[in-house]
Amino acid sequence: VEEAFCRKVLGSHSSRRESVAIREFTTTLGRSFKKLMKPYKYHVFISYEQNDASDVVMGLYFLLLDRGYKCWYQNQEDEITEKATSAGIQDSQFFLLFLSKDVFTNKVVLYEIETAVRLKKRILFVHHPDVNTENQCTFVSFIEYAPASLKDTLITNGSISFHRRKHDQIAALNELSKRLNDVVIGSSPGEFLREIGNWNSSWKRIRAECEKVILKLSGKAIEKESVPLVKALNTLINGPMQLIADIWKDALIHSAGNQKFPLEDYESVVSAFLCNGEFKPLATIEEWVAIVDKVIKSVATRDHRYGIFLSHHGFEEDEWGRQDGIMKVYMDGLVDRYRDSLTFGKTTDKIVPVFLDKHELIPGNSQAEKMLFAVSVSDKVMVFLNNKFFTRKWCLMEYFLARNRGIDAFVPFKIGEPCLPIPLPDGITYGTIAAESQATKPGVVKRLQEYFANKNPNDYANYSGVAFNR
Repeated sequence: VEEAFCRKVLGSHSSRRESVAIREFTTTLGRSFKKLMKPYKYHVFISYEQNDASDVVMGLYFLLLDRGYKCWYQNQEDEITEKATSAGIQDSQFFLLFLSKDVFTNKVVLYEIETAVRLKKRILFVHHPDVNTENQCTFVSFIEYAPASLKDTLITNGSISFHRRKHDQIAALNELSKRLNDVVIGSSPGEFLREIGNWNSSWKRIRAECEKVILKLSGKAIEKESVPLVKALNTLINGPMQLIADIWKDALIHSAGNQKFPLEDYESVVSAFLCNGEFKPLATIEEWVAIVDKVIKSVATRDHRYGIFLSHHGFEEDEWGRQDGIMKVYMDGLVDRYRDSLTFGKTTDKIVPVFLDKHELIPGNSQAEKMLFAVSVSDKVMVFLNNKFFTRKWCLMEYFLARNRGIDAFVPFKIGEPCLPIPLPDGITYGTIAAESQATKPGVVKRLQEYFANKNPNDYANYSGVAFNR
């Protein structure tokens, strides 16, 4: 077929010249297809005017991230130069322009638009429909003030209305996902399975690095904050935990881009890698974590021990697009509930200390020591699981440390119906995990109070119980 096509295109030549021409043509064609099929680093480049729409766009970014799309978003990039911006557009499949009042007067945005048009990117438009607010205007005015190179595309493609209110965003996100998925097609689970060879190669390199550092801790007396222990923790976080986080991110992206298969099918692929009989990543990581956990317990002090440690994937956006809305409000409310309800004994007024990262971490202190020591020695580690939890290397480290301690310390809650690529501790099944709302229910609080009633407050970190500045 290829030869017949080439003969028709090239016309009649002498036999030798024809062969050379066909070979040159097919070589060029092959290079073109390879260039065309080159995988992109991002699904979407988000362009917007900061003064007009920064809060709404931040919410849009995290909602797209939640659906598995990789986005180039200015506030999440380390380098924001003209060169980096151009590279971000080049490496993105789509260019998403958020329309607002001054978007077409911003020089940076105009440069981004010019670059996207020059690179012939597929362009999507999103706007906020409330024309009464100060920073918005009508769709007709957007067309009027749009650059000439963008007018026809804007008229043809139209713009998707993106509301601030959570319940109004679903239709907009579904439409946006549909347009993205028309081109962004994720691999099937079978195709995703082919990546195991690359994961195994990465794992062998990581295993060699970890064995040099972590196994040195076994059987040695390590002083608190010593170089070997801190180095071992950082090696675990930036090695195996980062690898698993990256793999799970890809699983979410492929699942979002290929809606024919549920996320559980991709979870099975990840689990197959972790339980590989030859390399045994999961079993090896468990062994390393057990070594590190034992050393932490030997050097930790009462300052590291909390009654409850709260492990969560991070702060999300609320209905107004603020990044720290939903999870922040929930976690703050949980801390307040426990502060008001949990004390040591029936007569003491000393409250049970609760570790929440944004309250307890002080800039300049070692997170590896402060946070991970607390996971190892706190009485209860409440783990709030959703599909994004395992995309964070720190969450994975907390999970493995808590999992190593078993059913007595590990207290899981689920947000939605998450897939769990890492098994739960023995004695805990998926069906027994309560929803996150149960964490504040009277029955749970009562059981916690009964547990801490006989504990000595002098064995725990000092905790005044005074409300934090939020």
